[in-house]
Amino acid sequence: MNSKRARLAELETELAERRGVATEPHETPAQRRLREARALRDALTTSKPADARTAPTVDPGTVVHCLDDRGITIPQSVTIFGEHALTFTRGDTFVVTEKMLDAARDKFGNPGGVWLAADEPEQVRRWGRVRLRLGAAPRDLESWTYGTPQWASAREEARIAAWAVSDPVERAQARRAVEERFGPAPTTSTTLNAAEDPSVRAAAAQRARLDSGGVRSAQRVEAREAGADR
Repeated sequence: MNSKRARLAELETELAERRGVATEPHETPAQRRLREARALRDALTTSKPADARTAPTVDPGTVVHCLDDRGITIPQSVTIFGEHALTFTRGDTFVVTEKMLDAARDKFGNPGGVWLAADEPEQVRRWGRVRLRLGAAPRDLESWTYGTPQWASAREEARIAAWAVSDPVERAQARRAVEERFGPAPTTSTTLNAAEDPSVRAAAAQRARLDSGGVRSAQRVEAREAGADR
């Protein structure tokens, strides 16, 4: 029996050598398979694809800017007795603190809020738009987005300022600059009711009947002072 086991071990060792798998002295086939499984587990745990990139994260000290022209509120405490929340609007840049990160976790410990600055697809899934972005706000980032009330208000102010320029050439340049910066003005349309007013139609018909039949009666009315005898 021992000879059969020894022969089986020799065959396993020979097969392993042919496959390029290293063997240990006096190692049984079961021990070798266990060692190979552990080695494979460790390799899968520690290895990364060659083209894998480290996903961005949000940590204390991370710089973030706001893209939401309606503003976003960042809490700094999970209770009402802690520090007050901070509100940022489009173009504002702020530095993430540990308090912000702690307050942005739900009761199960799942991250949300400011944590999502590093995950824009998740922002779109939760909020329907990107509200936060990593890094400082670009210098040319407008405080509005096209078509919003903020955009309309800013455009109207710029248009009025352009028309106020006294020099005709400079005024034309200022108006073109408004168009280039804000885009075309919002289109407005008014739908007028083309249907004829029934009262107007009835009055016209009555007038036609009177004209065709002549004047049937006439009454003279004179103006009198109030209280005068009739």
